[in-house]
This record gives sequence, structure tokens and C-alpha cells, in this order.
Amino acid sequence: MVILAISVALASQVVGVLLVFTLIIGPAGIAARFCRNFWTGLATSVVIGLFAVWTGILFACATSWPPSFWITTILFVLYLINEAVCRFILRFE
Repeated sequence: MVILAISVALASQVVGVLLVFTLIIGPAGIAARFCRNFWTGLATSVVIGLFAVWTGILFACATSWPPSFWITTILFVLYLINEAVCRFILRFE
């Protein structure tokens, strides 16, 4: 039990850091591809981050997966969709 407690305590710090890193980089990276203006990009990034967090919490309530998994997955899928739209439909480089 002590080894399990130590591993959970150490893993929660790593998972927390990864989630914070995902929430800082993900929405900003997605918004930077679409928005040309700083303030529009900032507002879009906030909206994307809030959408990912609330949707991740909602999915976590409906399933047995943790919110951090859902938030990271949602941002990853949004990033893939963003890249596909920018490269193949809008032809941004």
C-alpha cells in the first residue's frame, strides 16, 4: 500500500503537469492557425480551452475515464481537424 501511495502521489504530479501543458499549448496552437489578429486569437484560444474543459468534464461524468484523458483527447482531435482544414481546404501553409 505504501508503494502504491507513493506511485500515485508521483504520477499525479506528472499527470497534472501534462494537463496544464496541454491546456496552455493546445488551444493557442489551434487558434494561431485560424486567427491573424492577436486579440481574436486570444479570445478564440479561451473559447477552445473552455470548450475542451467543460466537454471533458461532461464526458468524464458519462464514462469511467478521467477528465484529463478527455480534455487531452478533445484538444488533440480539434488540432487534427484544424490541421486538415488548414492544409486541404483553406490551403494555408
